[in-house]
Amino acid sequence: MSPYPLPSIESLESRRLLSAASISGSVISGLDQVGLGGRTVFIDANQDGQLDDGEISTTTDASGNYVFNNLAAGVYRISQVLPAGATSADPGSGFRDVTVTTGQALAGVSFADLPAEVSNGPVLDPGFVKDLPASVIGGAKGTATIKITNGGSATASGPETLTLLASTAANFSVNNVVVTTVPLGTLTLKPNAAKTVTIKFNYPTSLPAGSYSMLVIPDSSNSVPQSGFNNAISSPVDIAPPFTQLAGGLPGRPPRALEAGKKASVAVEASNSGNESFTAPLTISLYESPDGLLDGGDVLLGSVIIPHSRLKAGGHATYHVAFRTPSNVVSGNEFLDAVVNGAAPAASSSTVAFSAG
Repeated sequence: MSPYPLPSIESLESRRLLSAASISGSVISGLDQVGLGGRTVFIDANQDGQLDDGEISTTTDASGNYVFNNLAAGVYRISQVLPAGATSADPGSGFRDVTVTTGQALAGVSFADLPAEVSNGPVLDPGFVKDLPASVIGGAKGTATIKITNGGSATASGPETLTLLASTAANFSVNNVVVTTVPLGTLTLKPNAAKTVTIKFNYPTSLPAGSYSMLVIPDSSNSVPQSGFNNAISSPVDIAPPFTQLAGGLPGRPPRALEAGKKASVAVEASNSGNESFTAPLTISLYESPDGLLDGGDVLLGSVIIPHSRLKAGGHATYHVAFRTPSNVVSGNEFLDAVVNGAAPAASSSTVAFSAG
C-alpha cells in the first residue's frame, strides 16, 4: 500500500478537463452573415476533405455556432460538410488549420458559405452608381444608389432583399459586418434588364478605425435561385469611430495676482478636439499648481458646472470660474490648471503671483 494518498478518479478527471483545449466558431451565410444551423463541422484527422468514420464531428446550433471541447494540445484541421452544390467562400479551401495549446480556448474558427447555384438561371449583378465618400465618422448618415442588372439567361422574379456590408476583404468573408438590410419587395428583371434603387443607412460605430470597402449583395436572402452570386465593391471608405476629447485651458492672460481671502474670477476655455459633438454636463475645475502638472499636490480653487453644454467637434467655449483665494496661500508664483470633466489641461497658464496678504 502506498504511503502517499493517491488522487481520486474525480481529481484526475478535473485536472484533465482543466488542461483540455477547445475550438469554436460559426458557419454563416456569406450573403448576409446570418448563422446557418444544422451544418456539420468536423476535425479532419487524415486531411482528406471528407468526414470519415471515427473522426470527431458536431452540428451547428440554430445561430450557426459550434464548439469542440476536451481537445489535447496540437494541430487540427477544421472542415465542414457542405450541402449539395454549396461552396465555402471563406476560406476558399473549405478548411482551416489551427494550433491550440494546453488549456487554450480558441474562438473564431469560422466559415462563410454560398448557396448552390442553378444552371441557366438569372444572375443579379449590382453596381454603385455614385462613389461613396472617401472618409466618414461612424454613425454618420449615408446614401447609396445601386443599379442591379440581370446578367443571366432567365428572368429573376421574387421577393428581393439587399444587404450592405462593411468589409476589409472586399469579398465574401466571415469578418464582414452588416451595415443594413433593405427589403426591396417583389422584383422582376428579365435578362439584361436593370433596376436602380437608393438605400439610406448609418455607417457602423463599432468598427476599428480603418479603410473598408462597402459591399452590396442583391438577393441576400437567396429567395431567387441564381447561376452566380455577385457583389458590388465600393471604393475604399475610411471609417473613424466617433469620439470626444475634452481639455481645459486659460485663454488670454491670467490674472496678475491673487490675494489670500479675496474673491476672484478666471476665464477658462473648454475645448473638444474629437470628431463628434459633446452634449452633456461639463464640470470645470481650476487648480493652483506648484509645477504645472496635475497631481495630488495641487489645490482646488473653484469649480463650475454647466448642466447643458454643447461643444462641436473642434469647437471651444469660454466659461468663468469664480472662487475665493484660500486664506492659507503662501506668497510666491504658482501655475493655474483648468480641468474639464477630469481631463488633463491642454496647457498650464503662465505663473501667477499669489500673495499671503
